Order: sequence, then structure tokens, then C-alpha cells
Amino acid sequence: MSDSITNAEIGKTVFEEIYSLAMSGMAAATASVEGKAKILINGVAGSIALTKDLGFSSSNPYEKIGIVTGNLIDIIVLNKFKSARAAFGMSEITAHFSSKDILIPLYTDYVSVADDFYSRILTEDGFFKETLEGLKNNAWDNIKYMFSNSINDITPDSLVSGIKSIFDFDESVPSGKTISVDNENGKINFECFSLDEDESKQIIQEVTKHDQIKQLSLNSQTYNIVKEDNLIVRNAIEHIPTVSFLLSNILIRTNEILDIGEHGLYKVKSGDTMSEIAQSFGFTTQQLLKYNTWLIDEGRVSFNQDKVLIETDATILNVKNHTLIGTTAEDRLIDRNGGDDILIGNGGGDYIEGGKGFDTYYTNSGDVVNDSDGKGRVYFENSVLTGGVLNEDSGVYEGSGGIYTLNGSTLTFTKDDKTLTIKNYSISQSSLGINVKKAA
Repeated sequence: MSDSITNAEIGKTVFEEIYSLAMSGMAAATASVEGKAKILINGVAGSIALTKDLGFSSSNPYEKIGIVTGNLIDIIVLNKFKSARAAFGMSEITAHFSSKDILIPLYTDYVSVADDFYSRILTEDGFFKETLEGLKNNAWDNIKYMFSNSINDITPDSLVSGIKSIFDFDESVPSGKTISVDNENGKINFECFSLDEDESKQIIQEVTKHDQIKQLSLNSQTYNIVKEDNLIVRNAIEHIPTVSFLLSNILIRTNEILDIGEHGLYKVKSGDTMSEIAQSFGFTTQQLLKYNTWLIDEGRVSFNQDKVLIETDATILNVKNHTLIGTTAEDRLIDRNGGDDILIGNGGGDYIEGGKGFDTYYTNSGDVVNDSDGKGRVYFENSVLTGGVLNEDSGVYEGSGGIYTLNGSTLTFTKDDKTLTIKNYSISQSSLGINVKKAA
């Protein structure tokens, strides 16, 4: 190829190279894989990688070919997706590309080349036949969907119309199930509409395998894809798609007690899973986990590829101070992430554990408080407990309108036949601001 190469020859070379590059890329990306989402997503990732590898930098005719080839590769792969919906097994799914960083030079570099390219196809029979033969030998199976007739019946006009259809974008959101791909500055964002639960699971499983994919939209809600972190997951639990929890692994152990909300408590049996327990009580896994966030605090919840989807508008993801409110049934209110928490039992004989930090407990009769570091305060029926003085005759401590009984590290407060138990109590530390002492 000489330095005097014409625009028409550049255009022809582009179309010869683009199909072999794009289709070999698609073949490599999708070879020997199963699953419709895997094929689609790996195909897109493969096309992006090919684009980035086309590093033509010298100022010669090959540079323009490289630029245009790089620009067009995404578009060809896009149309490959459009034409192969049935092959992907994704009924009514359309791939929709908007590669901002790639398309910026497209209309400055390609249009002037394409005009001459089209003109010579229309006016020079030899050039038309040469171009058609190249496409026939290299790409016809992949581009024939652009033409209404067979290759033997292609005319110069229909060839130009078919090639131009590559640039025929419908920017409206297509009906049915849609996957939209936005590649900007090397970061790929996926957008999916009208997907059912199984399809959403497949998309999440495959998207999270690619570090360059930073966002995913499922049925009009956009999520950031972030590295898994216990505190972030705990704070964002209501901002994570429900389907993500179907792909999570939640470790529960035999004989552990789970909070089931208004249904009370449940003792884990051998072979139980979080999802099965949730279903048996009419909950989703996500809903059941919200009653048992201590599992997150302990690192017992993991997601696909150690990544989690969180709504883009979610805030306060690093807050350690939490408020836990029980139901009227028997609850287990547990927070183990070290913040200054507020834990409110609503009756029913609750187990309440705040962990480390200055925790505030609102309790009722039958509740059990277990604080790990003794920092905080306790309200019993809305009155703060401050301690009492030892009655030498009865052996109990009197104060706060009731009596305190100390047995080892267990402090019991009784008032009008109503009882509160405080475990892990230290008399020397005056745990939770409760000072029981001998008379002066």
C-alpha cells in the first residue's frame, strides 16, 4: 500500500479488516462457553480488548485504517449481537452500544472515507466486484442479515445500503428485554431491562467477572459494582438488588438462633440454608438477613466474585452507629461492628447485644442484655438504671425503684415482679453506668 492510498481504498481495507478482526475476536471470546449471558458479556469484553489493542500511532495511511478499524469494531460486534439473538438464546434481547470514547473520532475520520468508498462502489464495476468478493470470502455469514437478497443478487446500491445500515442506530430504548453497553474511558456499564430473576442472576454472575465493568442497571435501577466490605454491605442492605442475595453464600451453623421478625426465633437445624428458612416463613433471603445483620458483621455473607451491587444513590455506607428495633415477638437484636448503637426491644423477652462501643439499650421485662465492653447505658421501661446500695440484711442492692441481684458476672434487676438480666457485668467497672456498691 503506497502513501497515495485513496480514501476509497482505505474504506475498502477497513471493511476487509474489521470483519476478520471483529469476528475472530467474537470467536475467541465465546469459544467453548455455555450460557447466554456469558456469551453476550464476554463478547463485548472481547471487542473492547481488541479495540484497545489497535495501537496505530504513526502518521501514515495505515494509521487512519487502524483508527477507523478500532472505531468500527464495536459497531460490528453490536450488529453481530443483533443478528445472533437466537444463537444467544436470549429471546427479544438487543445489544445496544454507545461507546462515547470510541465514537468521538468516528464521524470525523470515517465519514469522509466512506463517501469516496460508497462512490466508487456505485460508479466503478471493478471496485464493486472486488469489495463484494472480499466481503463474500471473509464475512458474508456475519453480515447477510443487513441485506434482503442473497449475495449473488447484491447490487452496488444494495451493498452501499447494507453497509450504511451499520450506522443506523435506534437511540430509543427497544421493547422487550434489552442489554445496553456503555464503554467510557475503559469502564463498561451494562443496562438491562425487563429481565426475569433467572436472567438477572446470569447477568450478575457474568458482569462481576470483569473488573472493567463498573456499573450495572437492572430494570431501570442502576447499581455500582464495588468490592465486598462487611460494613458497606451492612449499611447498604436495602440498596442491594434482591436477586444478588440468591447468588450470595451465607454461613449459618447448626443450633444457632435466628431472628424471624414477628415469627419469633428459629433454631438452625443441620442442612438448613438461609434461603430455605426465609422461604418457609414467607421472606426473601434479603428480608431475613435484615433481621440478622450480625451475620454480615461477622463476615458470614459473601457475594459473587467478592463484589456487591449497590444502588448509585445509596449514602452513609461507612456509618458504624446503628439503631436496631425489635418486634413485639421475641427478638435477637445484635450489632457487632463496634459502633455506638441504639437497641430497642419492644417486649417479648428479647436478647440484646450491642458489642463494642457506647451502646444504649431500651429494655422491658424478660429481656437479656449482653454488652462486650461495659460501655453505655440501660433503660428499663424508659427509666435509666444507675445502680443501688447493698442492703446487708437481704443481700441485694436497692435503687432505681427496684432491686439488683449480682451472681458472678450476671446482674439481675427486678421491679414490681418484672425482671431484666444483664450478662457480662463487671462491678469494678460499673458496667453500663450501673454502680452497685456497699453503703458508705
